Amino acid sequence: MTQNIRRGTNRNAPLNQTGEIPAYTSTPSTQIVEPSEIIEEIQSRAPASGETLRALAEIVMMVLIVYAILTFFFTSVRIVGTVMEPTFSNGQQILVSRATYLLSAPQRGDVIILQDPLSSARIVTRRVIGLPGEKVEVRGRQVIVNNQPLNEPYVSVPLLAGESVTSVVAIQLATDELYVLADNRLSLNDSRTWGPVKLGTVIGRAWLIYWPPDRIGLVQHARYTQEVIP
Repeated sequence: MTQNIRRGTNRNAPLNQTGEIPAYTSTPSTQIVEPSEIIEEIQSRAPASGETLRALAEIVMMVLIVYAILTFFFTSVRIVGTVMEPTFSNGQQILVSRATYLLSAPQRGDVIILQDPLSSARIVTRRVIGLPGEKVEVRGRQVIVNNQPLNEPYVSVPLLAGESVTSVVAIQLATDELYVLADNRLSLNDSRTWGPVKLGTVIGRAWLIYWPPDRIGLVQHARYTQEVIP
């Protein structure tokens, strides 16, 4: 029996079930890549890599700018000791606004951070009691400003009934001075010992308690019901 053989097929190839020689399929040959094509590929990818580096550089620059702004306008302070109890406790950490007093002057009742008058390398936290130009007297634990007593609910140990009101301090403040006191009046580490402090030594206004977590909150600054007459 005569078998039909298709042109262009391998005559020696085995027959399939239909009696025909299967079509010959060639194996793909390895493609040779020219060096110029490799260079073109690298160049085509270069813009994408450049854009990634630029994006990273912009992110780093943004982080540095934000850090610089925060450092300029804010600082943090760790409370050491019991001088400002009950307002602050030992070990608490607070955020301090430097910007507040760039726009306005310290107010009576503000809790401020200032350079320690006994060591400029240290900073301390105290409350503003007397403002520039005022007369301040301290009689026992009672504070009198321009002949008017202050009601101070934030003081840890208030004036006791029948306690001596012998005058301890009486001072007239200059136009660039503040009188500051510790909330814990049993500590004399304040203007009763230092004398008035200069406005230029004030670093900022206490703003936020951020440590420990259970004490997180805004710092409460005192405002007085009675107005002190200049």
